Amino acid sequence: MINKYLLTIPTRSNAYDPFYAKDKRCASLFSSCLTTWMKELPKDQFTILSFCGATREMLHSDQDFFINSYLPNFTHVSSNEMTPKPDNYLNLPLKTLAIFEKALQIDQDWDFLIKCDDDIYVNTQNLINFLEDKDPNSHFYTGNPIGFKKYNAQVKRLLFGYIDYNDYMKDIESLPDDFKYAQGGLYIISRHTLTKSIEYLKKVLQTQGPEDFLVALGIYKATGHRINLGYRNGNIFYSAVGLNEKNCDWEIDILKNLISLHPLKNPNCIFSIHNKLQSLK
Repeated sequence: MINKYLLTIPTRSNAYDPFYAKDKRCASLFSSCLTTWMKELPKDQFTILSFCGATREMLHSDQDFFINSYLPNFTHVSSNEMTPKPDNYLNLPLKTLAIFEKALQIDQDWDFLIKCDDDIYVNTQNLINFLEDKDPNSHFYTGNPIGFKKYNAQVKRLLFGYIDYNDYMKDIESLPDDFKYAQGGLYIISRHTLTKSIEYLKKVLQTQGPEDFLVALGIYKATGHRINLGYRNGNIFYSAVGLNEKNCDWEIDILKNLISLHPLKNPNCIFSIHNKLQSLK
């Protein structure tokens, strides 16, 4: 059996329209993903779920038309649901929860959900090679592992959330000291794991704060499972933090072996990396 994938990039509503967007950089980043690595995805294996997490008044364009104009032959599922809160980083958990719920409702078959940000480059062939022998009927959740320390700054930010804070702190206390979570630039969850975790995810994602940590927390509390390691995660899910984005001149050996490079705040870097890798074919 060939695994099938559901790719979703949660982005702001104005990113769907590069001509009318208030945030031009956000629109340019999303467009650069659409016109480079996303076009390399095999059409028979990938479904793309677009999600506009914003109030209805923030919609500036038809997201279906925009994405289909770039990727006309892909199976594309649109979510018209809107989060009730402002579309910003702190409310990303609500957007993520809406994505998870939509993913489990759609008719399209998929084995693994791949969530990634719009400031990323993905080496699509490496991604497929990495997942082709993974079992979608078992626990699987992975990405770039981030160490977690109790009562750090991210925990304190959740004080302003909507869930019961005492319940949240009980969950925190139960975590192992070496607990890790997949950084939010890109993480992968099997359908089996998401199905088993969705009810607890509904609890922990009804809040503000770092969505990537909350996803790991929900999966752990629901299933007892932690992030899958042992894949040289830090090398294949590569962090671009601290790298020079002015000339995008990264070593080709790094680019050839990685699955993802994030964050890339300069759209030109996404094009540059793509062109460099294409030249090796």
